[in-house]
Amino acid sequence: MVQAISLLTAPMALLGLFAVVGNGLSIAFLVGGCGFGRDAKLRRTVLALLLVNLAVSDLMVGLVAVPAMLTIYWTYHGRDDERDFFLSPIWSLVDLFITATVLNTLLLSVDRYVAVAHPLFHSRVGNFT
Repeated sequence: MVQAISLLTAPMALLGLFAVVGNGLSIAFLVGGCGFGRDAKLRRTVLALLLVNLAVSDLMVGLVAVPAMLTIYWTYHGRDDERDFFLSPIWSLVDLFITATVLNTLLLSVDRYVAVAHPLFHSRVGNFT
């Protein structure tokens, strides 16, 4: 049982590390001005806002959800008290951040669909002016 948890720990820890580093770079790239150059017009689009929102929610998954899941697996795996009262807020946070990531991806997909299927409509509503 411990060997299975050990095999799960390394990939999840790497996933969390890649999520933190990659999304931190994405946020710096999009918000810091180095990503879209000095042209602030490109940063004032719905796409840029959705990408930053997705990067922040993924960063929260990497900073909070992955370490919380690893801690729960190492601490409570194989016990009968796995549905402990104190685990409920932790699982709620994990669910919140993962749901935020899924919904951000959905919004990004809808935005891209409207941009491709209805480009004239998207050019009117796709910019913050």
